[in-house]
Amino acid sequence: MSRGRGKARGDVHWHIDGRKTPIAYSTQATSLHLGVLAADGHTFASAREHVPFDPEGQAVLDAYIERGLGDRGMADYGVRTYP
Repeated sequence: MSRGRGKARGDVHWHIDGRKTPIAYSTQATSLHLGVLAADGHTFASAREHVPFDPEGQAVLDAYIERGLGDRGMADYGVRTYP
């Protein structure tokens, strides 16, 4: 019996400083959407208000907010920005 790699969790892995394991996963489309919000200068908490119909984006932002990073700028924390 062969062993599979397991369930695919997402194309993009979201990390925080000092941890190797991802805190959240998302698709590339969600990553691009959050990157546009980061380019606009949003914090993790303020960006949460701009993704009301994207549960995957909300989960990524909630993971950062739960770890006390809600008031940090997304671009300052390393979220790749897209113009």
